[in-house]
Parts: sequence; structure tokens; C-alpha cells
Amino acid sequence: MASYADGSDPWADLFLSAALEPHLWDAALRAMAQATGSCHGQLIGFGPGAAAFNWISDVAPDIIEKSSMIDGAAPDLNFRVAADRLPARPAIVHEAHYDVARQALRADDYLDLCSDYDIFHGCQTRLVADDNVMIGFALLRSEADGRTSV
Repeated sequence: MASYADGSDPWADLFLSAALEPHLWDAALRAMAQATGSCHGQLIGFGPGAAAFNWISDVAPDIIEKSSMIDGAAPDLNFRVAADRLPARPAIVHEAHYDVARQALRADDYLDLCSDYDIFHGCQTRLVADDNVMIGFALLRSEADGRTSV
């Protein structure tokens, strides 16, 4: 989707509509994933005292439950969370950062989950972040989609 001569931006329209009408998030995340050659788009938010959410397009519904059963948001289990906490990380965290973060995991639980659902690859960015809350976008990619590079 590109901007048009009249100043409209289909991407802005798509995501603004989803922000105002939450039932549209699935379509927005799906469009983002398809445009990037990825299996899944994700909007995630969590933090102490905040309402957590994890919306993923085109994924088996039980992934959220299985992730919570293994404490999937723990940085010592989840390489995506750990990579987001690396010092001097860029605005977009991708495979090179994931490779570093995977080396310090205390267990393979999240790696196994990623393998089971074929979401081992991807990239992510923060939309909002402070000491208590994080909201971000991510692309979750399959083996067939391949690794991301930025």
C-alpha cells in the first residue's frame, strides 16, 4: 500500500480504523503480514498492572494459552522479550538480536513453542514503552518465510 496523490495513506487508514474499531485488528495484522511475506502479524501489550493482550493473525488459538502456561513473557525464556531488552537495541529488533538473546535462555520452553507453531523467525518494534508497559508490533515468520534482516 502506498500513499496517494490526495495525501491518503491506506496503511494509516487501516491501522487507525483498527485502533478505533478493535474487531478490525485481525485484518490489519493479516495485511501487514501478507505485505511482508510473513505468516503472522502480531500486536502485543503487557506490563505490571496493565491489561495484557496478544493478538496474532492466522495462528492456532491455543498458542496464547500454551504461551502463558510456560510464562512466555519471561525474558529468560522468550528470546523476543530478551532481545527487546538488549543494550543499544535499534528501533526494529530482528534475527541478529534474537541470535544473541537465545544464548542466555534458561530453558527451551519458548523455543519449543516457536518450533511447534513454526514462528521461530521475525522482527518487532515497540510502539509504546516505559518502565511498566510495552506495546509492540511484530512479524512472526515460518521456516518457509525465512529469517528477517534489517
